Order: sequence, then C-alpha cells, then structure tokens
Amino acid sequence: MDEEQKNEKQGKVNNAGPGASFLFSGCLPTTYEDYFSQPPPPEEPGVFALGGISTDRSEYPPTFNRDLTTFFYGDMDGEGKRQIYIVERDQGGLWQLPEVMDLTGLGVMEPVFSPSGQRLYFSSETSSMKGKPNDIYYIERTESGWSDPESMPDPVNSAYKEYNLSETHSGRVYFTREGVGILRSHVTETGYSEPEAIASLAGYTYASHPFVAPDESYLIFDSTKAGGQGSADLYIAFIENGLVGQPINLGTTINSGDWDAMPQVSPDGRVLFFVRENSQGRDIYWVKFDVEAYR
Repeated sequence: MDEEQKNEKQGKVNNAGPGASFLFSGCLPTTYEDYFSQPPPPEEPGVFALGGISTDRSEYPPTFNRDLTTFFYGDMDGEGKRQIYIVERDQGGLWQLPEVMDLTGLGVMEPVFSPSGQRLYFSSETSSMKGKPNDIYYIERTESGWSDPESMPDPVNSAYKEYNLSETHSGRVYFTREGVGILRSHVTETGYSEPEAIASLAGYTYASHPFVAPDESYLIFDSTKAGGQGSADLYIAFIENGLVGQPINLGTTINSGDWDAMPQVSPDGRVLFFVRENSQGRDIYWVKFDVEAYR
C-alpha cells in the first residue's frame, strides 16, 4: 500500500470529541476484537481508547450495536454537564469523529443499546428536575436517522430518579431507581408491569447500573457492599427460570481499590467495559471477559 492509499485509509483527528489527537482507522469488523481500531482487549483491565474516548473528563462506558458499526458513550465536563456522543463507521469502514447527540436539550447520560441495536436507552434531566438525569428515555433507528426521544412510561419512570436501563430479548427491562436499587419490569398488553425488587440483591448497598444479558442468563451490576475490593465493586448474578441467584464478586482481576462501576458487555459477550474512578478522575476500562469463569 503506497502512502496516498494509506492516507485514504486513516485520518489523523485533532481534538476528537473532547480529547486529544489520535488515529481512527480500520476496516469493517471481521472479528469482535475490532473495537474503535484498538488492539485486542487486554487480559487485565486497561484504559479504553486513551486520549480519544477516555480523556480528562469523566466518562460513561460505550455501548455497541450488533455489527460494531456504531457506538455511543457519554462524559461529564468539569462543570457537571453531561452529554452523549455517537461514533460511526463510514461506508469505507473508517471510524468517524465522535459527535454530540442533540437529544433532550438537557443533561443526558448512560446510553445503552437494546439487543437489536435499533433502540437506544438513556437517562435525561427533566425541566422540573435538573442537576442529575432522573427519567429514562429512548430513541429508535429509522430509515432517515434517529427518532425524537420518547420517555419511558409509568411505572418505569416515577417520582424517583431512574437511570441505566438494560433490556433483554423478551423485552424485560432492568434499571436503577435511586434510593431503592435495581428493579425489573416486563412488557404487558398495556405497557409495563409494576417494577419488582430483586430479592437476592437485598443487602447490596447502592446496587445500581445493571447490565442484563440479552438472553437474561446473567446480571452484572455495581455495589458499595462492605467487604469488596474498593469503594464500589462489580458483581455478577446468574439467572435461571427468572430467578436471580446470589451475586458473585468479579474478584481482584477486575475489581480494584477504586470505584469500579457501570458495566457494559460487548454484543458477543466477550468484552467487559466499565468505569474506574479515583482521586485522579474517571476513565473507561475494558477487559476480556468469560462469563463461564464465574459459574
């Protein structure tokens, strides 16, 4: 490949999204190890896309669609403004610059794709309650782009703060209700069922940020439960016949002495993304993941 062809296949991007310069390159994905033109995910947690996605801001983990052509992530600047970015591949397979999504006009955070990749959930401030996103919304992919945001109906949204919704193939949703914990609800003929608490999570202090496997075989979440590795740890609980089992700490290979939280798993289940926060800030981390190692 000569220099001209090489330049056509990669572009040096200045001030990519909120971060510094780095290269976006790569072809359409042939393996699930091709994430944002990064090397394969590490055996132990490492910072994801340092200087491009993980910067000097506080980030929210990425969520990828099924064919790895689009992902969303979020960040919060020094003034506490929260926003969501979209990153897409062009027709030649090159990753493009992150672009801020104009969603509700207010602070937004924690984007999570549905299993189909046709719907994106996120949480947003509302005009009556600012300072922290407090209701769950969604947008849907259409032939002309993305739809306008729609608010999740009652009883998913309530007078409490709700955020970080994760959905299964069957349409059951798991989400955080601040001050209550992780709840789940299923689709009914008229909307959604009254959210139920998960009995096995009782005693897991500030259990939040659920990620549920699309086939509802396991749940990953974070908690500040005493006895963990740091101020917050990641836990996994296996689900059988709708019953969520006792949580298992993901251990010292993944958890650290810092705040480890906000899990997201890649579409093929082989990569775990999360954030790690300490006095130096908060970045997105990623690591190879094998769910069977915890059974």
